[in-house]
Amino acid sequence: MRILKTRVPLFSIIPLIFSLNVQLIAQSPAMYTGKVVDVDDGSHLVYVNIGIIGRNIGTVSDLNGNFSIELQEKFNNDSLRFSTVGYRSKTFLVREFKARYTQGLVIQLKVKPMELHEVVVEVRELKTKILGNKASSNNSIYDFTSYEPGNEIGSRIRIKKSPTFIDDFNFHIVVNNYDTLLLRLNFYDIKDGLPNNNLLNESILISTSVRNGDVKVDLSEYYITVYDDFIVCLEWLMQGKAEGFAVSMSLIKGTVYDRFTSQGTWTKFSFFGLGFNVTARY
Repeated sequence: MRILKTRVPLFSIIPLIFSLNVQLIAQSPAMYTGKVVDVDDGSHLVYVNIGIIGRNIGTVSDLNGNFSIELQEKFNNDSLRFSTVGYRSKTFLVREFKARYTQGLVIQLKVKPMELHEVVVEVRELKTKILGNKASSNNSIYDFTSYEPGNEIGSRIRIKKSPTFIDDFNFHIVVNNYDTLLLRLNFYDIKDGLPNNNLLNESILISTSVRNGDVKVDLSEYYITVYDDFIVCLEWLMQGKAEGFAVSMSLIKGTVYDRFTSQGTWTKFSFFGLGFNVTARY
């Protein structure tokens, strides 16, 4: 067999290498950073949910309102949303966001007027009842699916009568490998069987060092009133990928609702339920 050797001039290789490098740079996702602030007083907004709607690509702003998110070219026609409880959301087409982007971009959010519902108070003694799943097993456990900031897990709470007043929220920690764990509590109404709009008017943060045991979150100061079944969720706020946290669940009872990260798609898993419950009066 005869092997033919071909000499390729160096000057013809250099443009090829340069062309490949340009293509790789163009295809690599870019990191976009910025800060989220209050439009009126300029104060930074912490733990704002930031993400591509329905794409499971998102994050939350940090304690200084700063954020960093990777936006690939293939999502240019999708929508990027900034949202947090108590403020009007702001949504951009990804390509438009990139076009207006400058290093250290500041996103301004405006306070949303609080919606007050008329409550007719009957002169009667209210019943107090635990609603939801009271599981506290150390054997059946559930953890967060991604540990990305904005990852949420939740359970449906069925009410007995409208209106219902929520006094506290309870769950059982089986594993906690953090000195101080930071979560956010969210209450959602339900549409098409999935979480929809957040029912709260302000963020409720949970900071705990409980390694194994019950956690009770006093909600009396928030005056939470619900008029229909709702979904209660815990949201992961720790920055950076991690793991080492789990809560109790029960088998064959309930449904788990899960969102990978901020603005992502909700999914639900049947045949087991999280040990989430509330103390309610109605």
